[in-house]
Amino acid sequence: MRFHRQYILSLILMLSFLCSGNFLSAKEKPVSAFQKKVPENIHDLAEMQKQIILITKKVMPSVVSVRIGNAQGSGVIISEDGYVLTAAHVSGGSGKPVVFILPGGRRLTGTSLGVIKEYDAGLLKIHTTGKWPAAEMGDSDSIKTGDWCLSLGHPNGYMYSRNPVARIGRIVTKRENVIQTDCILVGGDSGGPLFNMQGKVIGIHSRIGMANGWNFHAPIAAYKKNWDKMKSGKPWNQVVKLPGAFLGVSGKDNPQGCLITFILEGFPAEKAGIKVGDIIQKVDVKNVKSFLELKKIISQYQPGQKISISVLRENKTVKLETVLHR
Repeated sequence: MRFHRQYILSLILMLSFLCSGNFLSAKEKPVSAFQKKVPENIHDLAEMQKQIILITKKVMPSVVSVRIGNAQGSGVIISEDGYVLTAAHVSGGSGKPVVFILPGGRRLTGTSLGVIKEYDAGLLKIHTTGKWPAAEMGDSDSIKTGDWCLSLGHPNGYMYSRNPVARIGRIVTKRENVIQTDCILVGGDSGGPLFNMQGKVIGIHSRIGMANGWNFHAPIAAYKKNWDKMKSGKPWNQVVKLPGAFLGVSGKDNPQGCLITFILEGFPAEKAGIKVGDIIQKVDVKNVKSFLELKKIISQYQPGQKISISVLRENKTVKLETVLHR
């Protein structure tokens, strides 16, 4: 028996919030149902539901609302002494006063520390004395396309009537500087955590797209690699040369190349004039035979490079140009 994916996710989320119980920690070993392409039976659903409840209860206390001036977003506490991860566009830079709101409504004060704008990574610190509930940082380098993940945050800002909102999704693609998922995010979620199915932080919400599958997260590896500099709190922005650029399309394999099924608004593909239904056949002189090959070719370019794209449109070859960015 196979189930419609959106129905499965809705059912899991509903059950995870309706069910109650005392759980100590999430399973460290992989849950077998999460290793399948889709759940296959009721047992798989029950296994997934149980693990989602475990993870949610474990990490929920660490997910905070972040307010800096008139702006607000989300964040996650990752140390008992009060270090909080968020997005750089939420923190806005170092030395700014921050108000944190815990899920129960308690307000704490703090300061913004360092940022890495290239990754959209920001670090904050709680000043209020206490031993704070902390989530564990995981390993974003080990995740792969298709892995299940859990997103938490405060969509549309903090609300006293609810806890941080949990949403389930999967990894769409992963690169050194960004993770893409199909978790449903909205404004206010920026800076919130992305967890793996063991309840460890693997990313921080960065860019929220127009479609479900177009949400991007700063990988936790960016925070780990630059921790000391970010922690210093000095006005600092590392210039990082990152491999790979981004075209902004989704597609599927076609005998004549890559059939474009979705175009992200404001990205290079749209600016080039690529349309849904076009079949990309070449990037510069490189032949495109599949969507995976298109992604691989584009990732070999650097942001700022100009490329030519040959597409088949209504049985005619159309040549387009665009400048790539991250």
